[in-house]
Amino acid sequence: MYNQRITTAKRGAIVIMIDLSASMKAEVHYYGDNTTKADMATIAVNQLIDELLLRCRRFDVWQDYFDLCIVGYSGSGVVSLLSSEVEFVPITSLLSRRRTTEVVLRHIPTREGVVVTPATYSRWINPTFEGKTPMNDAFRTVTNLVRGWCRRRANVDSFPPLVFNITDGQFTDASTEEMLRSAERLTSTGTTDGNTLLMNIYYATPNEIRRERGFFLHPANMPLPEARGLEELNHMASEIPEVLHRKLENYIEPHHRPPFKALCYNSSPEELVNFLSIGTTSIVFGR
Repeated sequence: MYNQRITTAKRGAIVIMIDLSASMKAEVHYYGDNTTKADMATIAVNQLIDELLLRCRRFDVWQDYFDLCIVGYSGSGVVSLLSSEVEFVPITSLLSRRRTTEVVLRHIPTREGVVVTPATYSRWINPTFEGKTPMNDAFRTVTNLVRGWCRRRANVDSFPPLVFNITDGQFTDASTEEMLRSAERLTSTGTTDGNTLLMNIYYATPNEIRRERGFFLHPANMPLPEARGLEELNHMASEIPEVLHRKLENYIEPHHRPPFKALCYNSSPEELVNFLSIGTTSIVFGR
C-alpha cells in the first residue's frame, strides 16, 4: 500500500482546496511582519505549482505525472481556480497559459537560523476572498471528483489521490458531525494502492490561538492547542500511513512519535510548500 510509482501511464492526482471566505483576510504574523491568511495561502499554492512542474521536467521535456485540480469555496459557492469547471487538468497544460511572475523573499529554516533569499515564482492563481465558508459543499464536490478519477481504468492501480484543504477552520454550511462524515466519505475513496489522503492546513491569527511555532504532521497522541475548528480539522485529517514515515522524516520533529495526523498549523509559505509537497516527495517516480 502507498508504494505505487508515479509514471506517465499511472499519474498521481492532487486536489488543493482553498477557503476563499472573508475570514481569510485576517492578519497573521510572518517573520516579524503582518500578512493575511489569504496571501499566505495564495503564495504557497503558486509556489507549489512551480515545484510540481519542476518535478515533471525530464531532460528539458515536461511530462504529465500529475492531474491537478484547485478548488476555491466561498460565499459564491465552489469554483475551480484552474478551469471553467471543477475538473482535473494535466499539469503540463498550464505551461501554455499566460501568467505573471513575482519576486518574493523565501525564509528557509536551517540549523544555523533562517536564511532569507529572493526567488521568482509564477502567479497561477489570484483569487478573491469574500462571504461565508461552504466547506461541506466543497468536500462533497471534491469527493465526487476524486471518486470519478479513481474509477478510470488508467488510475485504478495508481498512487491514491492527495487532497489538501487550506482553511481557518470556520465552516458555515454543516454541523461538526456532518463535516466529519463528509471527510470520511472523501477518505473512503481511493485506488488499489490505498485510500485518498486528506491533509488539513490550518491558519489562525494571534488572537485566535496562542502558539509561536507551527507544526507539521501532528502526533495523534499529543494535545492540540486550543483554537476554534482545529480539533475538528485534526479528526478529519488522514493518519499518515506507516510506510511513508521514513520518507517524511525531514518534516517530523525529532522528539515526536507516530502515529501522525496529516495536520499542519500556521506555517510560512515555504514550510507550507514543504507540507503540500509531502505527497510528491514521498512518491517514487518512474518513467
